[in-house]
Amino acid sequence: DSMMASALRGLMPAIAAKLMLRRLGVGKYEIDGRKVSLRWAEQPGLGLLVREDEVFESEMPLIAYIAQAGNVAASLSGLRADMPKISRIPKERRLTFADAEDAEKNLAQNIDKVGNERCESMRLAVEQARLREQAAEAYEYGMWNPAGHGLTRALPPPPGLPLAFLG
Repeated sequence: DSMMASALRGLMPAIAAKLMLRRLGVGKYEIDGRKVSLRWAEQPGLGLLVREDEVFESEMPLIAYIAQAGNVAASLSGLRADMPKISRIPKERRLTFADAEDAEKNLAQNIDKVGNERCESMRLAVEQARLREQAAEAYEYGMWNPAGHGLTRALPPPPGLPLAFLG
């Protein structure tokens, strides 16, 4: 138990909190739904080894197994630092753009007025991505709760879009 606790302390607290760990008995655990057995390695310096009970040839050091399980939990919950901030927000809480579809339709109809539909569409997409990133940061730091402030998740198109495209 103390070696398991030591391995868990090696993870970031937010990631360790995402791991589901249950002690089943002496040297027996369930880690994120997988039943595992622990045993001391015969070679000095390897410490405890973990083997998934249903995969007999899967033995590896406890610290490596916990790190791997932590990485999987972090990926699934959006806690990995290398993941985009938008992926850390539940889909139902992500920022959407209600008028974007209408603006894009009008953009296609008025191509002569704009000159370059592709360029305008990309500019709009970049601006929306920037706003989504800002909303993701605010959500991550607990500063954005649209439901608590009587706000909706949808925003109007970004400023600078020609009025002809707003209908």
